[in-house]
Amino acid sequence: MSFCSVPFLLFVTIVFLIYYRPIAFGYQPHFLLLSSLFFYATSEPTLISVMLISSFLSCYISYRYVYSSDKFRLMIVGVFLNLLAITFFKYSNMIFE
Repeated sequence: MSFCSVPFLLFVTIVFLIYYRPIAFGYQPHFLLLSSLFFYATSEPTLISVMLISSFLSCYISYRYVYSSDKFRLMIVGVFLNLLAITFFKYSNMIFE
């Protein structure tokens, strides 16, 4: 699904309308995660596992961050791991060619 296509416009409109419904207020983060997974599954289904791992890792680090006394170190680790994943998948084709 391309960003400049009619199906994408329809998808964003539906997500926007459901996201701002009063019934969905308690489940907005979950809905956005599922919507993102669906969006990525339509274009590249193999990346769903990467997105799930990254999401769960970020969620775990954020929960640890709340209860930790060393918040700065956890913040650095979380940002570093996310940037590492982004860098790997963006530049792996150039490195391995």
